[in-house]
Amino acid sequence: RRRSNGEGSYRINKKKNIFEYYERYVDNDGIVKRKHIRAVSREELDKKVDAWKRQLAEGNMAEDKRITVAEWADRFLAIIKPTVKAKTYDHYMAVTNNYIKPGLGQIRLARLTTEKIQLWINGLVEKTNLSPATIAKFRRCLVTIMNVAMQYRIITYNAAYYSKPPRMPRTQPPVLTLEQIRRLLSVAARDDFQQVRLVEPHRRGEDAIFLHRVYFVGLFLSIFVGTRRGETFGLTWNN
Repeated sequence: RRRSNGEGSYRINKKKNIFEYYERYVDNDGIVKRKHIRAVSREELDKKVDAWKRQLAEGNMAEDKRITVAEWADRFLAIIKPTVKAKTYDHYMAVTNNYIKPGLGQIRLARLTTEKIQLWINGLVEKTNLSPATIAKFRRCLVTIMNVAMQYRIITYNAAYYSKPPRMPRTQPPVLTLEQIRRLLSVAARDDFQQVRLVEPHRRGEDAIFLHRVYFVGLFLSIFVGTRRGETFGLTWNN
């Protein structure tokens, strides 16, 4: 049977006639360690393994039981900084400092419940002008922060995972009329669009022709084929 992630491995030591269990885990300081448990029978070994896993899950370090959301958020930022892009780190830092810490920072991480998180989300909906999509991003950020806390054995479950994001309103996308489509293509066909004016004067002729081809063909495809912006500009002339 294939072992699941973090399950560890069992084996029988025939030379010593004992049962053994091995598992790699991450301690509270982020250090990868290896646990080795021995017993004279499989039943006794299972009891020892279960007891050790309960002890690990409960997070026996008193300081981690008392850590607040704000304190863990700062540790989280320090942990992920070398592992993510600068833009991603800036996003986490902005959301953490401007919304998560002011709203939930004083609560102990181990006592942060789904109800408290849901009330925080609802408060952002009711008391700010933020869009539901933006608030949903804040929630996903909190889910990530608490997932890392689980990996470091500081909490045993992610309360943010069970919270609900704000309801996304259904919006009707704008649809161009036939007359608007004709006007748009007419402007594009005349090279009368802003991007051409940004080209350096000594290259304007060559680049204007290129931009005309790119933007006119892109508009034409988007209108009559229905391609999205990323799909349109991902095409090559061979396509």
